[in-house]
Amino acid sequence: MILMKSILFVAAAIVGVTSVAEGQINAKGPDVRYVKTDGGGPTLIGYNQDSWYEVTSDATVNAFKKTHEDEWSQYLFDESRGKYLQIDLWRKMISYGDAYQDKAVEYTIILAQNSIKEALTAELGGGQEQEDEHTELELQLQAGQDKISRLEAELEALRAE
Repeated sequence: MILMKSILFVAAAIVGVTSVAEGQINAKGPDVRYVKTDGGGPTLIGYNQDSWYEVTSDATVNAFKKTHEDEWSQYLFDESRGKYLQIDLWRKMISYGDAYQDKAVEYTIILAQNSIKEALTAELGGGQEQEDEHTELELQLQAGQDKISRLEAELEALRAE
């Protein structure tokens, strides 16, 4: 988990220092894997079908699990904080809430991509050196995902004993 959080922080830090033209929405709800917001808002990174990380401007990382999706949205829940989050690509908004209140719009989405690599390319440009950095980051992310999967399987096996 620490490795994955480190990789996510690096990805968010790289993206955090660049600017993006507002409205680069190149994904729909079920396919989106990377979302950046304006105004110092969080970056959201989906590393598999059901798990997402929110990386805030102060480098806090919060884990979310997907509860469901529709054509334009992903609906997420952070069990540790009891917070719901909706990534709404139709309205280009991120909404937060908890079990006892309606979701309130918090941030405008300025970039949404199907992959982290595409997001970094959109923000940083496409030179070969940058492409190599993107590939390396993607490989590190995949290695982190693989390690998390192995650890989760080991934990499940221990629970079953």
